[in-house]
Amino acid sequence: MSIKVLIEDFEIDDFNKLSALFGSYFQKTDKLLSKEYTEWLYQKNSCGVAKMVKAIDGDSWVGFMAMIPVNLVRHDAKLVGYYVVNVLVHPQHHGKHIFSRLITAAKEFVKQENAVLMGHPNDMALMFWKRGRMDFHGSLVAGFVIPTLFSKGSSARDIKDAVELKLILPKLQAQAQQSERWSIDMTLEYINWRYLQHPVQKYRLQLINVNNDAVGFVVSKRLRFGVNLLIDQLILDSHGSDGFRQLPWFTISFKPELSTRELKNSLWFLPVKKTIPFFFTHYSHSFTDNEVMNLGLSASDF
Repeated sequence: MSIKVLIEDFEIDDFNKLSALFGSYFQKTDKLLSKEYTEWLYQKNSCGVAKMVKAIDGDSWVGFMAMIPVNLVRHDAKLVGYYVVNVLVHPQHHGKHIFSRLITAAKEFVKQENAVLMGHPNDMALMFWKRGRMDFHGSLVAGFVIPTLFSKGSSARDIKDAVELKLILPKLQAQAQQSERWSIDMTLEYINWRYLQHPVQKYRLQLINVNNDAVGFVVSKRLRFGVNLLIDQLILDSHGSDGFRQLPWFTISFKPELSTRELKNSLWFLPVKKTIPFFFTHYSHSFTDNEVMNLGLSASDF
C-alpha cells in the first residue's frame, strides 16, 4: 500500500495514533506521550491549532511533523510563522524518503498560506532541511549573562499572570510594530499559554522596573541546580541592559552572534562548539540575518 502525506488541523482524536508512532521511540513517561502536553501544544495555542503533517500507511501513522503557529509583527507587515517540531519517522520505514516528503508538504503549505516556515533542526535532521533549501540564518551561539552586583534604580518581581504586564505590554507591542526586525506578537493570551500554562515546564517571568516604572519582562528557566537558561527578554530599547541585570546568576543565553555583539556589555560569548541552527523561510521574500535576529527561543522551546 502506498504511503500518503496529508496536512490537517490537530484533533484530540488523533492522540492514540500519534502516541502509537511516538511510542516507537520514546518511553511512556516522555512528555510527547502525555495527552495533557499534546493537547496544550497542538490545540490550546492562542495563535491557532497546530497543523499535522502526517505520513499514513493504511490506518497507521508512519511519519509526523507538527507545525506550531505563531504570529509575527514588524513595522511594515504581519506574518504567520509555523515553527516545526517533533519530526519523526517510524524506524521500520526509514529509507523511504518520508522525511523529505514531509518537508516538501510543509513547504507547499506555507507557500499557499504566504506564511513562514521556522525551525531549529538538530544534527540528525540538519542535512534534510538543507536539502529542502531552507533559508538558514545565523546560528544561535552560547553566551553567559554578565552578573551585576548592584542595579541602581532597577528591580524585578516574579509574575504569575500575564495581566500583570497590562501596563507595559502595549508599549512593547508598539515598539515591535515600529521595528525593522520580526518579533513574536506578544499578547496576554499568548504569554499565558506559552509560559504560564505549560503543563510540564516551569518558566520564571520577571517584570522589570526602573525607577518604579515597568520597562519590560524577561523569561528564564532552570536547567539544573545553579544553572538557568534565558528564553527571551522583552524590554524597551532605551533599557536594553536592565533586564539582564535581574536574571538569576549563572544564566546561559543562546542568541545569534549579531545579537551577542549588540549586547556585549550584558553577555560574554562562550567559546563552545554547541550552536543551534535556525531557518526562517518565506517563499516570496528573503530576509537578512538582522531582520530575524530577535526570534530566539520564544517560538521554539516548547
